[in-house]
Amino acid sequence: MDRRTKALVLSLATLALLVGTVSVKAQWSALSSGYAVTTDYHGVEEGAPLGATVHAKAGTTNFHIVSVEFRWLPPPESGEEPEVHLVTEHLEETDPDFGPILVFRDSYAPLIVGDWGVQAIFHNETGDKEGGPTGTFFKIRATSFFAVPEIPLGTLTVTLSMLAALTVFTLKRRRI
Repeated sequence: MDRRTKALVLSLATLALLVGTVSVKAQWSALSSGYAVTTDYHGVEEGAPLGATVHAKAGTTNFHIVSVEFRWLPPPESGEEPEVHLVTEHLEETDPDFGPILVFRDSYAPLIVGDWGVQAIFHNETGDKEGGPTGTFFKIRATSFFAVPEIPLGTLTVTLSMLAALTVFTLKRRRI
């Protein structure tokens, strides 16, 4: 490998490491209100591959919450109804900025292309939506992701073919 190639590989590896670090730090950035929800595809520009399992995580600093209702909202133009899951199992995490957090997890595999949403509705010990028994005001958080069709040959094949084309281009350019 020549010097330029080594520098490019090192730069890409450093960038990937930095992006991974920023993603982990930002996962509970919306928790300042005491409630937050995120997915593993939130903010990912390429979107979630169609049929891939998307994992959602709802967190709260309110230890009176006993369940979270995850509402998986399909793209509005699809005409489909939301998929609703009630999750009661949780674990406790500690965040350096917010302290102890109750974390509820859910997952779903979207089969419709488009802009999806995930809402988390937090329920207290009495089963009421947090914020009031009337349900006129309650804590709800939402996030979104985009589902895209997956190429049958796979992302790795597409990436390798792009690198091969770049290599051929570079080699031809050197001969001229």
